[in-house]
Amino acid sequence: MASTAIQPPAEKTPPVAEPVPPWPPVKCRAATARHTAINQGKTDHAPLTLQQAFEACQNNKTARLNRRAEPAAAEQKYREQVLAGDDRIPARLQVLRDIIDVKKWEINQAAGRYIRSHEAVQRISIRNRLNDFMLAHGAELEVTLAPELMGLSQQPALLTGHALDRSAHYLWEALSVWLSTGEEINYAAEDSDILTAIGFRPDAASRVDNQEKYTPAQSLIYARRRAELASK
Repeated sequence: MASTAIQPPAEKTPPVAEPVPPWPPVKCRAATARHTAINQGKTDHAPLTLQQAFEACQNNKTARLNRRAEPAAAEQKYREQVLAGDDRIPARLQVLRDIIDVKKWEINQAAGRYIRSHEAVQRISIRNRLNDFMLAHGAELEVTLAPELMGLSQQPALLTGHALDRSAHYLWEALSVWLSTGEEINYAAEDSDILTAIGFRPDAASRVDNQEKYTPAQSLIYARRRAELASK
């Protein structure tokens, strides 16, 4: 009778630990990664200074206001053509409609540039002040969050990311508690003049002007139409 070979017991697969739900969302972590890249000089262009961003914001604000006044002349001509009895009116009206449409697109784009440049000023200010804070108190913050941060240099990137997410959540909680006290909030003294000059948020009219969203393809069409009108 043939002997049956004894098979070794199958190895048990160790349980896989469930990943910790990320916080803040992935979008926030991506923004943090971009910020790190900027601080490390890993960008194609040198980051703007606060003063440069402020000047760009003011220029974009002026450009938006100038654009906003441009359609009035074309709209007036359009009304005049409608009232005039002329066989060539349909063609002229079409040209004026094209001009008005292009002007409205230009206003939309100018408003978008102004809004983004306004956000850039505030973003640069916040990052500058946080960098100063970390230089002064980074070691204390690291000690405070030590239960989450210790040993991260030996951990894979995924676990490091989860630890940083949980640490950010502790900071979110602490800031929420601090804000609940109702303390008055003021701008940092270093940036107060610039931040006050641009205002807390872009004006309501600019947000209305930028409400309609154009796809890149649509913007290309309007840019070509503008070039065609300029050549006539």
